[in-house]
Amino acid sequence: MMNPFKEVNWNPDTEDRRTFGRSLMIGFPIIAAVLLLFNLLKTHDVKMWTIWLGAIGFAVGAVCRAIPAIALPFYYVWYTIGCSIGMVVTNVIIAAIYFLAFAPMGFFLRSTGRDPMERQFYPAGQTYWKDAEKITDNERYFRQY
Repeated sequence: MMNPFKEVNWNPDTEDRRTFGRSLMIGFPIIAAVLLLFNLLKTHDVKMWTIWLGAIGFAVGAVCRAIPAIALPFYYVWYTIGCSIGMVVTNVIIAAIYFLAFAPMGFFLRSTGRDPMERQFYPAGQTYWKDAEKITDNERYFRQY
């Protein structure tokens, strides 16, 4: 399992906190505009909470950019929530891929009796080694792929 908490700079300097404030100033209005657009296309109505979301996010980002000392608690909370969501989503996607792709393929191969890796037990055999195909054309070494 990947740990996104290790990759976060937990001791940001002033420039990192200003960059965080700028990302809030840009990100929240974009998210609000996308939500507003989807809402307009779906209901043909303007929901005020989307405008407030963009405005509050922009204001918090502007304050964090102007006064980086205030940005530190927001930075910690934001990255803690983001890393937590990232861990959950990553594990759900990995589990979905396993249970929706690999497990059914394994059940199908077992039910049909196929074994692509040719894993068989030979109690009388001395080795499980299989000789590789001999290459007679030396030009193949120049065209490996």
